[in-house]
Amino acid sequence: MSEAPIITAENLAPLLRGGWHGLEAAWKALERCSTLIERIVASRYHKFGRNCRVLEDQGDLLTYTVCDLLEKAERKKGLALPPGWDQPDLTPWLASVVSRQAVDVLRRLGRQERERLTPEGDTDAVGAALLGGEAVGASTPGANLDIQRAHEAIRSLLERGDVPPVQALAWVLLSQPRLLTREWVDRASGLVHQGRVETQRGVMREPEETWTLLCDWLPRHALDPRSRDSRRELAWILRSDDNGSPEVWRSGSPDEVRKAMDTLRKWENRFRPLVRAQLGEGTP
Repeated sequence: MSEAPIITAENLAPLLRGGWHGLEAAWKALERCSTLIERIVASRYHKFGRNCRVLEDQGDLLTYTVCDLLEKAERKKGLALPPGWDQPDLTPWLASVVSRQAVDVLRRLGRQERERLTPEGDTDAVGAALLGGEAVGASTPGANLDIQRAHEAIRSLLERGDVPPVQALAWVLLSQPRLLTREWVDRASGLVHQGRVETQRGVMREPEETWTLLCDWLPRHALDPRSRDSRRELAWILRSDDNGSPEVWRSGSPDEVRKAMDTLRKWENRFRPLVRAQLGEGTP
C-alpha cells in the first residue's frame, strides 16, 4: 500500500496567513486534505465523543470541527504557522491543529449539554438553549444578538446572489430558531435542479406546507434544535415530500434520512461562517 502524500505549505496556502483568499478557497484547501482530517476527527470521536447527545455520528463532529477551524481562519485572515517553522511536510502540524479543534468542539458541546440540563427556571440556561448551540457567555454574539441586525445580515448575504437561501434557513433553524420568518422559507423554496435534473436543491415541499410544519416544530424543539429528534424532523420537513410522519419516514427510508440529515448539516455549516463574518465583532 502506498503512503499518503505529504501535506505541504503550498497545499495549505489558502488556509494560512499570507495566502488567504476567502472562505471558499480555504474550504477547497481542507477538502484536499480530507483523508487526514477525517481520520483524526474519527479518532477523537471514538475516544471522547460517542456519548455526546448532540452528535448524531462522527460526521457531525467532522463538520463542526472544519467549520470552527474555518471561522478561526476567517477572523485572522489565515492561520499562522509556529514561528520559524520551515518543515517541508506539514502533515503533523495539520493533524495537531485538527485534533485540538475537535477536542475544543467536544468540550463546548459538553458545556452546552450541562447548561441545557440546568434545573427549570434558570433563565440563563433557557437563554442558552434558545441560542441553539452557541457557546454561551458575555462575549458571544448569541448572548446579545440584535434580531433586526441579524435579519439584515442574512438578507445582505442572500442579496449577493451566490449564497443559497436553503443554507440561511438551515442555519436559522439549527442555530437561531427565534429568527425564523416566512421570508426565509419562501426564499428557500422552489430551487430545483442543481447538477442532475432529478436533484432538488431547495426545500422540497410547497412554501405553505413547509411553513405550517415548521410552526408546529418550533414550540417543541426551539429550546434544543440540535437534538437528534429535532434534526430528523427538520430533515423530514425540508428534504422529503413524505405525507406520513418523521417516525414512519425514518423506519421506511433510513438511507434517505441519513442523506437528508447530512444535507441539512452541510447547508448550515456553509452559512455559519458567512453570517458570523457579516455580523462582525463579538464573533467567537
